[in-house]
This record gives sequence, structure tokens and C-alpha cells, in this order.
Amino acid sequence: MNNKEKIGTTELTFLVMSICLALFPAFGTATVINYGKNTAIISVIIGSIIGLIPLFMILYIAKFTTDKNILEVNDEKFKIFGKFMNILYFIGIVFIGFCISWQVINFTISHLLTRTSYYVVGIILFSVMSYAIAKGNEVILRSNLILTMLGSILFIFIVIFLVLKVKIDNFLPIINVKKASIISTALIVPTFMVYPLVSILCIKKDEVNDKSKYNKSIIKGYILAGITIIIFIIFIIGIYGSNMASLFTFPEYYIFKKIKAFEFISRIENIAAALIYISFFGNMASLMNFAKTCVKKALNLKNVRVINLATYILSIIVPILSIIFFKKYQHLQILKYYPIISSILLIALIINFILLFIAKKKNNLYP
Repeated sequence: MNNKEKIGTTELTFLVMSICLALFPAFGTATVINYGKNTAIISVIIGSIIGLIPLFMILYIAKFTTDKNILEVNDEKFKIFGKFMNILYFIGIVFIGFCISWQVINFTISHLLTRTSYYVVGIILFSVMSYAIAKGNEVILRSNLILTMLGSILFIFIVIFLVLKVKIDNFLPIINVKKASIISTALIVPTFMVYPLVSILCIKKDEVNDKSKYNKSIIKGYILAGITIIIFIIFIIGIYGSNMASLFTFPEYYIFKKIKAFEFISRIENIAAALIYISFFGNMASLMNFAKTCVKKALNLKNVRVINLATYILSIIVPILSIIFFKKYQHLQILKYYPIISSILLIALIINFILLFIAKKKNNLYP
């Protein structure tokens, strides 16, 4: 792989930022405000610090992915245990993709294209994404870089137009929930921010242009995501108050409604909503790319056309099944149990971390 084809550290930073952000407009922000109320800001800060624990586990595991992705490392070094961990990774990654794909499709239908079929929206959105996934890490990261740069410009304008809408009284009292709620809300935060980052472990470090800045790029992306999330929660609570904001399914979209930029532009919230899709792209493409890598390895696929077909089928079947399930069994409120079920990835991370640590101590692995 020549330098032109390698992944830049800025691209990696923005991918991590997108992965950490995307689940918040999906359902993370609503969950955090619902449980944390005014202390949601404090909970996110605490949760981001707690999230450094699984983040550093990911960085430690990534040390062993120089010329192989984590699936190959596990399969080669740990045999049956490696296959077990890879299955856990696959289940956790697909589950997160399952949830977020429904939320994005549901947001599109409920707020933007109210008369359009769920299936039409799902097929169109994920067909476009499947092309980037089929092309692999390079296209995903470079597409995400362009989108994130555009999103950053849009974000700056949103902040400028919303800052005067914030009312200090809406933050009082600063603590209006029990201490146990602050901690429990904080513990939920890493499930939205960090667990999806497992998907970057299918990127080999040899694919990165400057491997010495790999960890720094990931930590930088994580910090940028945390700051962005906190800014949005400040605006949401500051504009609507936590009690009203907790009633919104997509609170970010409702603060966009408060933007009054230019009289000749109507429904500016629909333009601002592009931020939701921009963060969604990097996250979902990374998740599905990891799932594609799992399927490719499990079925030992070699033919490029077969791999591309499998990628398209996988990219379409996940959102289609999510539509069928959530439309029929929405009363089960599976999103309410997301933090518990997504912890499958935490279990896999802990097992993987321990096995790699022991193997290194025995001099069986040299990162």
C-alpha cells in the first residue's frame, strides 16, 4: 500500500469523532436528558471520563493489529476463543447498527419525508452507503472527512445563531436528580460513545499514514466528540429546559427549529438536520464495514464480486429487518435496553484485552 492509498491521521480523527457522536442524535441525547435532567451535562463529563477505560482497552488491543485486523489476530492466536470473541464482536456491532438504522430511518420519515415508505427510505439510504462500504476503509474515511468538514462549518453557524436563545434559568437547579441517577446516567454514556469504536479494530495500523500518531488521533477524535455532545446538551437544556427537552425523541432537531438566520430561507431546521446524517454516515459505514469483514472471513470469500454482493445484502438486510422488528414490536422498547445489550461489546473487549495481555507476558505476541 503506497502513501497515497494510506489513511491520514486527520481522517482517522474525524472517523472516531463521527462514531462517538452518531448515537446521540439517534437516541443518546434523549436518554441522557431523560434520566439526568439538568445534571445531564455533568453526567456526560463523568461518563466521558469513565469511557476512557474501554477506550484505552481498544487502544491496547489495536497495538496488535499492525498487519492484521483484530479478527485475524484473534482467529490466528486464540483459535476457538478467538472465534468466540469475533462472534461477540459481530453480534454487538450488528445490534448497534440494527438500532441506529431504525432511528435514522424513523427520523427521516417522521420529520422530513412523512409520506414516504420506510422501506424506500431504508433501501435508498443504505444502498448509497453500501457503495462506500464495498470500497473499504479508504473510501469510508475520505468520504467521512469531507462530510465532517462540511458539518463543522454548519455546526459553527448553528452555534452562532443559537447562543442568544439560551436562558440561564433553565439550568437551575444545577442538580435536580438523585446522586444515583447522575452515576447511572454517566455509566450509560460510554455505551453510546465508546463501544461502537470497536469497529475501528478492523483497520490495520499499517493502513495509517503515520502509525506513531494513531493513539493521539483516536483520543483527539474522542475529545472532539465529547465537547460537541456537551455543547448540544447545553443548547437543548438552555433553550427548552430539561423537563420539556426530555419529551423530545430527537431533541437536536427541535433546537434547530429555533434558528432564525435569513428571512428568505424557510425550514432551516431541515438544512441543519444534515448534521445528523453526517455523523450517522461515519458510524454506520464503520459498523457495517466491520460486519462485512466478519462475514468475509467467516465464509472465506475471495471473489471481489461476491464480496461486493454480500456487502450490499448485509447493508440492506440490517435496516430492513430493523424496520420490520421495530414497526411490529415497538412496544417492547428495545432501545431502552440498548446499554445492557450493547455491553456484549464490553464483554468481548475485556476478554480480548486479558488474553492479549497474558499472551504478551508469555512472549507469544509482540505488538
